[in-house]
Amino acid sequence: MTSVEGKGLTFWFTGKLGKQKQLANPQPTLSSLDGLHFWIVDDNATNRKILSHQLKSWGTTYDEADSGKKALELLRQGVTNGRPYDLAILDLMMPGMDGFELARSIKSDPTMAATPLVLLTSFGQPGDTTTSREAGVAAYLTKPVRQAQLFDCLAKVIGLSESGTEVADLRVVTDLQTKHALKDKVPFSNRLILVAEDNIVNQKVAVRQLHNLGYRADAVADGREAIEALRRISYDLVLMDCQMPEMDGYVATSNIRRREGTGKHTLIVAMTAHALEGDREKCIAAGMDDYISKPVKAEELGAVLAKLFPPERLRLKA
Repeated sequence: MTSVEGKGLTFWFTGKLGKQKQLANPQPTLSSLDGLHFWIVDDNATNRKILSHQLKSWGTTYDEADSGKKALELLRQGVTNGRPYDLAILDLMMPGMDGFELARSIKSDPTMAATPLVLLTSFGQPGDTTTSREAGVAAYLTKPVRQAQLFDCLAKVIGLSESGTEVADLRVVTDLQTKHALKDKVPFSNRLILVAEDNIVNQKVAVRQLHNLGYRADAVADGREAIEALRRISYDLVLMDCQMPEMDGYVATSNIRRREGTGKHTLIVAMTAHALEGDREKCIAAGMDDYISKPVKAEELGAVLAKLFPPERLRLKA
């Protein structure tokens, strides 16, 4: 080590490493996907278009389905016609039948059970590793998925499948496996939070931060949707963006307070890019309970939630 005042420290070391002759358990990976037959299941047309473009560039053929029900019909038809799919790519968050339910249905049918499954999810959550493995999913990746990452994942899963390895017993092919496995038994709050935010990136960031803090969360795109969501579900707290189209956070909060009257009070925390003098007072005057400025930091968000929510019994999320 050398040290120069005002410039810093320099560290170095020398290490002698022996070359490993062979991997203990080499995992077969295909170098090409050309000629393989894939199956895409996603209710979002844009996501299907992106995936189909990537698969086409690799020389594969593919079919698409926008729901779990349609996907099952398509898969059974492929088996009946003597052309089963080499692999299925499933979206997790789908209405009616989500990716886990679809995977269980596929694996419970002997005619389709051999199809390897790869799951794509927008929000990796604690417990996904265990649930994926139990559902028979070979691998899961979080969106947006880089093209090279998707290729490597698909090639590895198909290579293992063709080698006779039990796909259902694979470790999840993603960096989330380690991170979420460590969190599989973290305490989860019984509180349910609604995020009202028109920017999809900010939505995802807020929901992920809440999940990491141990809270379940849903998201809507504006104040009008927030009011409608509160009619259907009794959320414990709303993270309300102040500047939104259709109906901003100030108007939405005033409407919520007027509808609730004196018999109920839903906690509302403002999320705003404005950090000018008087903004906090404006939020409080509109009926909000607290204020947090963007970009929202997880530590600050956690501190606000801890202040608003009294100590509670937490459950373990399986």
